Amino acid sequence: MNINYIKYTIHYNTVMIKSIHVENFLCFKDATIDLEGAKGEAVPYALIYGENGSGKTNLLQSVRFLRASLDSYLSKWADRGPGAPDSAGFTMQTLHSEYSRIGSDGPMGLRFVFRINGRDAEYSMRVSKEGLIGEDLVYILNGRRAALFSISDERMDIGKVFKGKYLEDMRYECSKYWGFHSLLSIVSKGTADIKRGFIEDNVAPELMEVLDYINGLVLFFPNARLRPQNPLMNPRGGQWPSELDPVMDALADAMNDFFCGLYSDVEGVRYLKNKGPRYTEYELVFDKRIEGKTVVIPISRESSGTQRLVDEFYYILVCVHGGVVVVDEMDSGVHDVLMMEVFDEIRGCMRGQLIATTHNTVLLQNSDPRNTFIIDLDGEGCRAIRSIRSITKTQKCNNNTKRYLEGDLGGIPIVGYLGLSEVADEFFSKAEGAADGL
Repeated sequence: MNINYIKYTIHYNTVMIKSIHVENFLCFKDATIDLEGAKGEAVPYALIYGENGSGKTNLLQSVRFLRASLDSYLSKWADRGPGAPDSAGFTMQTLHSEYSRIGSDGPMGLRFVFRINGRDAEYSMRVSKEGLIGEDLVYILNGRRAALFSISDERMDIGKVFKGKYLEDMRYECSKYWGFHSLLSIVSKGTADIKRGFIEDNVAPELMEVLDYINGLVLFFPNARLRPQNPLMNPRGGQWPSELDPVMDALADAMNDFFCGLYSDVEGVRYLKNKGPRYTEYELVFDKRIEGKTVVIPISRESSGTQRLVDEFYYILVCVHGGVVVVDEMDSGVHDVLMMEVFDEIRGCMRGQLIATTHNTVLLQNSDPRNTFIIDLDGEGCRAIRSIRSITKTQKCNNNTKRYLEGDLGGIPIVGYLGLSEVADEFFSKAEGAADGL
């Protein structure tokens, strides 16, 4: 367990995602979600709606792809022993095979625009089955907007961001590894083992700024194969390094304040701990009033909705505190009204950015139409991502929940004739006949 990484995740800076563009990525041939708000800034939150299978999760997977690409070179040196992450030993070729659109002949493309302290940084990648074939970063250099680097099979323009002997070292590293790994990934691994003073003298601070901000993106995908090793992101139970006792005690106090205010029958939230010389084993429990008595309930015995809120709790704190958080299926298992109360509280005090998929139509009542997006899927399987504001003129008095459910905004299932009775009868007729012949 990387204690330095866990400490790093507690600190966040002012950065937001302003737009995401993907080509030949999962189910998308060519799509953009535009998160630009007023005065060129990014919207503080984005709620993404659409029918099942429309691509909501796939759209958020683009940010997961970005984070994974940053770790690919680091994975060359990852521990292959027990507990090693499932990303150990992957390359850009691996990512292409996992994320490219099935049936596509062209390369996969991703472009992200980040709003960093009032300025735009644009990072783009082009990936084929052979690996990375293009990588570019446009940001600020010496006070002016410029291409910090541009790399392809034909060129390697990195002289603006590295100096002296380190520029030679990076050209050598790129000649060996670029394509299998991105430049940002190579820089991320290389600078982790170098004194900060050397980096300040030989690497453009603007490059490190972008790298730090991308590293700070926080993602929650409930259907991930493995639970995070970081105990802040895995608050139900497990073990944490003993040095983190004060941090996790602070998390327990925060959960206690949150859930005692949210549920009328909760009297306390705390950790049961078994301290060892190096690690502390922990289990989250709720003290609840049941039939007039206080009962200790392990988190494993709590409702699926409460478990989901526990899982998401740290992510909620992050976006309120100032970080960028991407959450898939934000409302799964949580009562609509309860989720609306939580979201309204988040929205009222958020200093960062929250990008989330949801099916909770109650949230449409109070969400800003400019920050609410619909992925619409037509009969040909073509997808369009639009904000409610851009779909149709909307006023504060409009009931967008009603308009969405009635199909005025798109993004809802169009169900044909199911004939479920006939389907059931035919199945059991065939199954019984087949069973008789066994």
